[in-house]
Amino acid sequence: MGLWNWVFGRQTPHEPRPDHVVELAWLPLWRAQLLLHHLWECDIPATMSEDHTSMLRFGAREPMAHLYVMETRLEAARAALAELDDGVEIQDADDDVESSEGGIGQ
Repeated sequence: MGLWNWVFGRQTPHEPRPDHVVELAWLPLWRAQLLLHHLWECDIPATMSEDHTSMLRFGAREPMAHLYVMETRLEAARAALAELDDGVEIQDADDDVESSEGGIGQ
């Protein structure tokens, strides 16, 4: 029944793991650079990954970027981004957690 629960999302929630990196948002590259510096000013360690292939897949009209934070800082990072909410939609990462060791939801 493990596969059945994994497919239909009946996993029990886990505690945030201090050694795992999670995706915070996927947004335009120009905006990601600005938000990255805001996160640093809020004492939240974060990093960014440029995604120039989203235009080739027709996923976006411009270069995009992924913002990543440590899993234990995810809620603080979301709160810091909410401070700057100016009506522009930020595409949050899925609720599944992407770990730095590969795999989703581990």
